[in-house]
Amino acid sequence: MTTVGDWLRRCTLDRFDAEILLSHVLQQPRSYLFAHSDTHLSESALTDINALSARRAGGEPVAYITGETEFWSMPFVVNRDVLVPRADTETLVEVGLALWEWVPIDGLVVDAGTGSGVVAIAFAKETGAQVTAIDRSQEALQIAQLNASKLVPGLISCVHSDWLTSLAPQSVRLLMSNPPYIAKGDHHLQTRELMHEPNAALVAGVDGLADLSVLSVEAARVLVPGGAVAFEHGYDQAEAVQGLLQLVDLEAITTVKDLNGNDRVTHARRCQ
Repeated sequence: MTTVGDWLRRCTLDRFDAEILLSHVLQQPRSYLFAHSDTHLSESALTDINALSARRAGGEPVAYITGETEFWSMPFVVNRDVLVPRADTETLVEVGLALWEWVPIDGLVVDAGTGSGVVAIAFAKETGAQVTAIDRSQEALQIAQLNASKLVPGLISCVHSDWLTSLAPQSVRLLMSNPPYIAKGDHHLQTRELMHEPNAALVAGVDGLADLSVLSVEAARVLVPGGAVAFEHGYDQAEAVQGLLQLVDLEAITTVKDLNGNDRVTHARRCQ
């Protein structure tokens, strides 16, 4: 008979991944594994965990295998219709919260390209504000709505839209977005994990700036005077994104680094 400890010792996956998958199969917290390392695995549990570990060994993200991941200390449902949230995106939430302190009191708060809804929901959780979550994927919006109903009921409005085309001029006080920003043909797209994620949520033209360019123009149209925008982008795109925002006459353009010290979020405001 194979025990919990036996299986973990023999598993060739990253130890953390192995623990997450085994916890999922046993429907127990990770702490259970340490306290019950001598517990024997049933035949069905052993079959299940071996199948899941094979999927992980093939490059499938743990979040897709378990159907859940953590962001902003909250559990989010995810599937192949949405990207797996990255810790870097917490920088976008932090910037949004800082901007919230001085944006005008009237207008919408918008998360454009919401995916699983992590930015909108984390922001709403911290502020209690109503947030409009926009995506052009109906499937992604279904996931975002499911997460919102569990984590911040009543605070998120999901809107199907091609970026900001559904929004009226001068209607937004705060716009946050983590759009696709990887260039077509970028070698990172060939990594085993990214190959499992939706390409449309990753790739933005030949230089990775196609959607950021559209969003910059749209931001200038929809922001109220004094309103603010914050974009997540690639570590090497800060100068290009700053240029896009300058072209549409936004001001106070600033780039913020993530926890790894990489340029990650650029924000700006519309003049009063």
